[in-house]
Order: sequence, then structure tokens, then C-alpha cells
Amino acid sequence: NADGRFDEAEWEAVRKAAQAEAEQRHRQRSVSEPELNHLRKPQEGQPFILSTQDEEQLTRKLTWQAAGSLLLCLILTAATFWSATRLGLLPAAL
Repeated sequence: NADGRFDEAEWEAVRKAAQAEAEQRHRQRSVSEPELNHLRKPQEGQPFILSTQDEEQLTRKLTWQAAGSLLLCLILTAATFWSATRLGLLPAAL
């Protein structure tokens, strides 16, 4: 195709060649540079978290867990005051 544009077949050939090159580079890099993981004490008092989830999933999970815990705490606090008032342990107009 001499018009300076790729037709569908040419584009597919270019895409496959790029994918093959990327896979070849990945194989070469993984053989020549083995992956090293270092475990060490976190800096600046950060917590040490070891997880099979990626950071975004873990953050989302812990955020929902914290929000649920806060909501449960507020509900239980309200229930405690209500119960204490009903039992006469606290004055009604507090």
C-alpha cells in the first residue's frame, strides 16, 4: 500500500511484530536480570504490610473496613447511651 496509510492487514502485521518483540525483550530481561525482592523495616514509622493484593485493592478494602468499623462504633455508642438511659443510669436530658 503506497498511500502512506496502513490497511487492516498491514496494521495486524505491525501489531504482531511489536507483540513478538515485546515478548522477546521480556524473556531476555527476565533471564538476564532476575527479580529481587527485599524485605526491610519500613521508613518513618510506616506499617509493614505484606499482601497478595495490589496496593489499590488493599487500600480500597482497608478504607471500607475502617468506614464500617467507625459506623459500628457509632451505632454501639448510641445503643449504649440509649440502654443506660432506659435503665436509669443516665438522666434522660443529657
